[in-house]
Amino acid sequence: MRPDAIVASDLRRAADTAAALAALTGLPVRADARLRERHFGRWQGLALTEVAQRYPDEYARWRAGDPDPGAEIESLDDLGKRVGTALQDAADAAPGGTIVVATHGAGARQGCGYLLGWDHAVLRTIGSLRNCHWTELRDNDVRGWHLRAHNVGVLTASAATEAV
Repeated sequence: MRPDAIVASDLRRAADTAAALAALTGLPVRADARLRERHFGRWQGLALTEVAQRYPDEYARWRAGDPDPGAEIESLDDLGKRVGTALQDAADAAPGGTIVVATHGAGARQGCGYLLGWDHAVLRTIGSLRNCHWTELRDNDVRGWHLRAHNVGVLTASAATEAV
């Protein structure tokens, strides 16, 4: 794929990934703070063992998949809307182009789900996006947004090419 634009979360891991692609393509990276990972409110910066100890009720709800478990954690709906809006804006800035977005796992899943119109219950059935893997979405005037591939990585892509 030859991207026409690169957009990234302003957090280091995603920004570093985007910078590596920018070095290969010569394209600039546009940072967008809306592409950050889910904000974990009062849990931010704590180890999960600390979270379980300090916030046992909220932790139990989060582990059970509650989309809004409390503790000032960003709801999955809010996360999806925030990231999905950033994805839509990136697509609108390069109509018909290929845009690479470097973001984070939960944000990517929820943002894509927002564009696709999928409920968080459906999104729970989709595997988490692994590091250095991607999701491919397409948008057109007739079908709107649709999922082309999910959780594809270099080994997965190579195996798919060899299988063809």
